Amino acid sequence: MERSLHVDVGRTADRTRSRELAGIDGTGRDGGLSARDAGLVHLQRAAGNRAVAAMLARLGVSRALPSALVQREYKPVKKEQKDLERWVRIRWEQHEDDVADITARIAKWCSSHVQAEQLSELTYEAFQRLRSQFDSADAAEAKHGSLRAAADSQPAARPHAQPTGETGKGKDPHAEAKRQIRRAGHEPAEFAESDLVLIETSKSQPGVGWANAIAQVRTTKIEKENTARLAGERATRYATAKASGDTLFSDALAKRVWAAAHALAISGSSASGNPNITLSGEAVTRDEALAAIVQWRAHGTIVVGVVDRLHVPGGRQPIQDKAHRETNPDPERRFQVDFCSYWSNTKVNVHVDVKTRTMT
Repeated sequence: MERSLHVDVGRTADRTRSRELAGIDGTGRDGGLSARDAGLVHLQRAAGNRAVAAMLARLGVSRALPSALVQREYKPVKKEQKDLERWVRIRWEQHEDDVADITARIAKWCSSHVQAEQLSELTYEAFQRLRSQFDSADAAEAKHGSLRAAADSQPAARPHAQPTGETGKGKDPHAEAKRQIRRAGHEPAEFAESDLVLIETSKSQPGVGWANAIAQVRTTKIEKENTARLAGERATRYATAKASGDTLFSDALAKRVWAAAHALAISGSSASGNPNITLSGEAVTRDEALAAIVQWRAHGTIVVGVVDRLHVPGGRQPIQDKAHRETNPDPERRFQVDFCSYWSNTKVNVHVDVKTRTMT
């Protein structure tokens, strides 16, 4: 493109002034335009508004540009459109769902494909900063000489500050995120401030984009809401059994195991086939474990059909050396006791670590 423009200008320089004014490309009339203005339109399509302005300045023409050139929007041809879409995806690492919107912004801001190609050498963040500072690529070039120079002159992006007091009125740092949420078919009111921040952060990750970021945050929100709802329902369902167990278990370790089993039973983890957890805190002694085992086994049923089948496997050897057992040995674990119970037919298993030195 640059080579062909250079040749055209060079040839024009050898022509007479009257020939230059008669029409740059020799096309004659074009849609009611004079030959010269038609030539300017063709030059604009090839190289943009600044090239036209430079040509008029060189020719010494001060008359205003023809109306056909005023605020013209760049419309890429099919091949140019494919080029734009390809480097928006690859160089700017934007998600497929966002490519059409971004290329439309490029076409609206630029006045030629040359300018669009110059943007491909910048980052997406630089393009965003330029758009916020200049109404068009022409304005950026007019002030700085090139889009690269204009981008280099812009300060690095700063995190959005929350609007406060009078200065924050009317400003919404999450306006774009909310627009994308509506585009995805959801209501921004469904998302908290922290959700919007997470969406804005996630969408910039390679291969994510707005659509995936919104979907991921929304899925997580729904899961959390469902977990909270189920926890409330289960807490109500097991309230009587919990109160009974609180009374029945007097041993300190047995009470801790009972509380852990209840917490696991009402949590989202209890949706799995075999929810289990290792009791937090330091390992207990052998004697402490045996005392809790006796009490746990003594209360096999708390509420029939709700919380029952409390047991500790292993018979007379309930403390297992799991690092050396025959079935599924686990070198990362040593001595443990498994306190099992069934909550609405879902087995809950609480592992308790036993100090190795007390087993000898």
